[in-house]
Amino acid sequence: MKLLVKKHSVGGTVLLAICDPDVLGRTLVGPRNARITVKRPFYGDTEMEAEDLQKELPNAVSINAIGRKSVNFLLSCGYGNSRSVIEFEGVPHMIFMRV
Repeated sequence: MKLLVKKHSVGGTVLLAICDPDVLGRTLVGPRNARITVKRPFYGDTEMEAEDLQKELPNAVSINAIGRKSVNFLLSCGYGNSRSVIEFEGVPHMIFMRV
């Protein structure tokens, strides 16, 4: 399974942005009319196999994921739980923060 990934680094802090290819470029409406636009500058356009991406997860302080495949992948790797997921027009979104 390939997902779109972008690694953002500021100092020693790493944020991973992960999305399903089919949601890139979409603007979605969620709870209380919150909107999210899945933009290339944030989510990137680098395709990565899930097995390779799994190796990057432990280095991230924050992981932002949108799309059914991306969110299910994070959950299956032990990041977050189903209560951490918010749906935007039926598309799951999750932000994981390591504390």
